[in-house]
Amino acid sequence: MSEHRYPLPVLIGDYIRAIIGTILCGLPALMIPPHPIATSLLAFLTIVFIVYGVRTGLRQATSITSDQDGLRIDGVKHVVNPWILPWSEVTSLRLAFFPTRRRKGEGVMELTLQSGNRRLKLDSNIGGFLDIANRAYHEALSRKFDLAQATMRNFQILDISGASPAHGESWGRPDKWLDQSQ
Repeated sequence: MSEHRYPLPVLIGDYIRAIIGTILCGLPALMIPPHPIATSLLAFLTIVFIVYGVRTGLRQATSITSDQDGLRIDGVKHVVNPWILPWSEVTSLRLAFFPTRRRKGEGVMELTLQSGNRRLKLDSNIGGFLDIANRAYHEALSRKFDLAQATMRNFQILDISGASPAHGESWGRPDKWLDQSQ
């Protein structure tokens, strides 16, 4: 069993953006002479930055516990009823890469696990992301999920189980190419 959280150093930039945005939009909204359009726009943007800061706080307060049975999500949103996501109930899996810099290779991976109509998204900034992604990959392999090409490439980039397609095969279900990759 392992516990995973978003560390404060990763979230500090989000907190700073939320504070600066709230100040830069909120102060002018309070100080300018009443003008309905400008005041409404600044008030709306102030609310957006406040919500962004609150969501960052919720992310920091959330913990995810991983074990052989599944994931347990605890936090402010799940105080009364923590969300338990058994590996056996995962119906789809996606691993996407989102570049954040112009330099090649810099960005964030996002793992999406679907169970019925509920979806859990974790980005690579969470502590222990590789452990969760590795477990999710092996669950997909054992349950013969049909994974998208981009998802398979991203698992390969993370070097999870040496993921690579067999010669002449397209990306697809991992069990097909892993058996032929020798």
